[in-house]
Amino acid sequence: MMRSLTLKRSDYFTGAAHPVAVEHRYPQDIFPLHSHDFDEIVIVWRGNGLHIWNGLPYRITYGDVLYVTQQDKHYYQSVENLELVNILFCRDRLRLGTDWNSLLPGIETHQESRSWRLTGESLALIHPHIERLAGECSRKDLFSLRLTESIFLELVLLLMRHRYQANKPASHARRDIDLVMAALGSNMSERFELESLCVQHQLSPRSVRDTFKQVTGMTISRYQMQRRLCHAINLLSSSELPISEVASISGFSDSNYFSVIFQKTFNQSPSHCRRVLQERGTGRGHFPFSDHLLSSGDNV
Repeated sequence: MMRSLTLKRSDYFTGAAHPVAVEHRYPQDIFPLHSHDFDEIVIVWRGNGLHIWNGLPYRITYGDVLYVTQQDKHYYQSVENLELVNILFCRDRLRLGTDWNSLLPGIETHQESRSWRLTGESLALIHPHIERLAGECSRKDLFSLRLTESIFLELVLLLMRHRYQANKPASHARRDIDLVMAALGSNMSERFELESLCVQHQLSPRSVRDTFKQVTGMTISRYQMQRRLCHAINLLSSSELPISEVASISGFSDSNYFSVIFQKTFNQSPSHCRRVLQERGTGRGHFPFSDHLLSSGDNV
C-alpha cells in the first residue's frame, strides 16, 4: 500500500505569518501520495499528467484549475512535460476583511466542484498576477506581507470571473485549442466532429490538431478517450448504474467496446473495478490500479 506524506507549512512559507506561497513546477515530475497542512490552488500551464485525487484518477492538462484542501490526498503520475503552478495558502492566516470561504472552495464543496478550467486568454491574464504574488510572498517586510494578501485576493477574484466548468462550454473561448476543449467538455456522450467545428470557426483542422498536441502533449482523440475513462471510473465508484449505462454516459456507444478498452487500460473489468472501489471507499488517496496504469503506457 502506498504511504502518504504530509507536507508542512514550515517548509514552504517564508514566515510564520505569511498566508501565501507560490511554487512553480516546470516541470511537475511524478510525485508520491501526499496531503498538506495548507490548501492550494493548482493551475496547469501545459503538458499533461494523471492526477490521482482522493483515490480517483483525472487526466489534467493545459487550462485546468484545481482547489485542493488540507483534507485531500493526491499524487501525480504518468506525467508528460507537465508544467503547473501551486499557489499555497493558509486560511487561518488571511487577515483582510473578506469572506474567503465564499471565494475559495473548501472541504464542504464536492470534489467535482473544485475542478475548473481557464482559456488561454485567461491564463495569459492571470500570469503576471501570479508572478507579482511570487515576488511579494518571498519577502519578509510588513508591506510585502500585506501586499501578498491583496494580490492573492485579486487573483482569486480573477479566477472566479474567468473559470468555467469542465463539462460546460466556455462562452469566452476564442483560441482554437480552447474551442476544442469546450466542445469536448460539453459533449462527453456525443461524437466530437473536429471538421465541423473548424468549418464553423474558419479554422484549419491540421493546424488545430498540431496546436493541441504541442500544448497538451496528447492528440485530441487520446485526450477524449482518457477523459471518458476517468469519468467512467468516477461513475463506477459512486453509483450502481448498469455497466452499459456507465459506458453510454461516458461517451461509449458500444458497451462491449468500453469493456475491452477498460480491461486493456486497467487490467480489470469495469465490474471488478466498481467492486474494489466501493469496498474500500473513496478518499483514501491511493488508486488501486496505479501499477497497471504505469505499465499500460498511454491508455489513460
